[in-house]
Amino acid sequence: MTNHLYRLRMGTYANALCRRSKREKQQTIWLQYNLMLLGCELGRPEQPSAPASLCQRSSAKK
Repeated sequence: MTNHLYRLRMGTYANALCRRSKREKQQTIWLQYNLMLLGCELGRPEQPSAPASLCQRSSAKK
């Protein structure tokens, strides 16, 4: 019985780690994406208010 409860508890802990890890990965990807867009917008000084969609289109053509 004790062994079963220990395995159940450790399984729950491992699942929580996997979920947290997935959330952290999503946050990291989101941050990297936004930094990429910011860098793209900063690279276009002639149009500082250009929307991110224009930046994406110009980088897709290259």
